[in-house]
Amino acid sequence: MGRPQIQNKGGVKEGDRSRGSDDVSDTREAVQDQFAALGSDAAELGRVVSQAVKAELSHLREKGVQVKHRLEENLGDVEGTVSDAVRSSPIRSLAIAAGVGLVIGMIARR
Repeated sequence: MGRPQIQNKGGVKEGDRSRGSDDVSDTREAVQDQFAALGSDAAELGRVVSQAVKAELSHLREKGVQVKHRLEENLGDVEGTVSDAVRSSPIRSLAIAAGVGLVIGMIARR
């Protein structure tokens, strides 16, 4: 015969207790492995997101430079147009500037 099973106060047999301890150890190891895998997955996701953000920032930077160049070109065109208009009718331009200044002054006073 084998060793007799002794009941403790909680109703758990001594042999069951050692199997339960093994189950807990196995479960603990499985959970630790899953957390390690989760940590690796999170790190990889972080790297992928970082690369995607860097690529998008680079793209946006390029677009910003293009927009800046277009605005500079348009500003040059507007400056030339205004300069031509002032040369062709200086009194009219002076009156428009005075009117704009008056309106801005009235708005600023409030």
